[in-house]
Amino acid sequence: MVKFKYVLIGNSAAAISAAESVRSIDKEGSLAIVGAEDSLPYSPALTTYYISNTIAKENIFFKSKDFYKKNKIKAFLGKPAVNIDRKKKTVELKYGGKLSYEKLLLSTGGLPQKPDLKGVDLEGVYTLRTMGDAEEIKKRAAKAKSAVVLGGGLVGLRSAYALHQIGLKVTIIVGSPQILSQNIDREAAKIMENWLKEKRFNLLTSSRVVSIEGKSEVKEVILDGGKKIVADIVIIGKGVKSNTVLAEGCRIKTDRGIVVDDNMKTSDSNIYAAGDVAQAHDKLLDKKVVNAIWPVATEQGRVAGINMAGGEEKYGGSFAMNSVDFYGLSALSIGISCPPAKENYEVIATEDSAKHLYRKLVFKKDVLVGAILIGDIERAGILTGLIDEGVKVTSFKNSLAKNKFGFMVMPKPLREKKIAGTK
Repeated sequence: MVKFKYVLIGNSAAAISAAESVRSIDKEGSLAIVGAEDSLPYSPALTTYYISNTIAKENIFFKSKDFYKKNKIKAFLGKPAVNIDRKKKTVELKYGGKLSYEKLLLSTGGLPQKPDLKGVDLEGVYTLRTMGDAEEIKKRAAKAKSAVVLGGGLVGLRSAYALHQIGLKVTIIVGSPQILSQNIDREAAKIMENWLKEKRFNLLTSSRVVSIEGKSEVKEVILDGGKKIVADIVIIGKGVKSNTVLAEGCRIKTDRGIVVDDNMKTSDSNIYAAGDVAQAHDKLLDKKVVNAIWPVATEQGRVAGINMAGGEEKYGGSFAMNSVDFYGLSALSIGISCPPAKENYEVIATEDSAKHLYRKLVFKKDVLVGAILIGDIERAGILTGLIDEGVKVTSFKNSLAKNKFGFMVMPKPLREKKIAGTK
């Protein structure tokens, strides 16, 4: 058994941020990172750009080979953690060995969801979560002509776009009546759907797959009406769930993710969680949710690392924010973009479908709490700042809906504060 003061399970945004925060306070305390993949830290969101040849493989990694040495970190890469003994304060690794800890971070990320379908294990059927997945998809796509993507969420659409960019005929099959149903409303989705169809994507909504067929490798996808779609490659993009397996195994409190307090502590005071696995405070919904986006993971990791090393830091909370871009048409959703109809929200929306433009702002008691932007996202930073700060926008609420909105419509004190903050 090897003894460490700090053990961080995970090797991406949250864990790396936590390691850097630990080292900002404790320069010498023994520190280990346990990574399931034998890889340098990379951004999973960039794997589709690698598949489409938009960026080179080396540009996916956000830390160099000497990162661990410079920060006095012992890296156990390609050696997944399989068990935590909270009483003995140990972590068991898959291929043998145990690590003891004083403080432990769980940043185990998410797991892709696979539907219960015949044929999901055929050769040529993939989920996309890891660099290894991307490598396999890229290799097969080089010999493929047609692809089917199951799911109209962010993972599915980004995968479809990557394959389309390298020349494959792509069919997107969505069970719900629209794409991006968790992020944007029907009006915004319609603009995006029309754009994808113009770019020669085959898009099927309100459709259900009953099986994936082939002897040893995928050949076609069968829909519930009997329609058959030829496929040399299938990507399952049916969403991601928090990887709470380790936490559940050692009986830490979990819900949709690992439940944490404002210090990023779990129900065990010696164990912290951060990133896509952490269920933490959402400042708009005023409850604990999993907001699985990179900036949130980085901030949660920072807070966790400081507190693990004996500092005092509170997590200020987050809110949802997601974006996609297909051949120059951008879509962005922020905060409470699709509010419940029964609650007291005010919505201001403008649309120009001919120009592929849509702008929706959501208010509660004259505070901006959400937005959807399609086409023109130039002022998204200003809107995000107003949502983050909870600014009351009564005097300039209607101006916010205009595409050319800027600092000048704000009251002078707020405008000066904003301008000073950008310097």
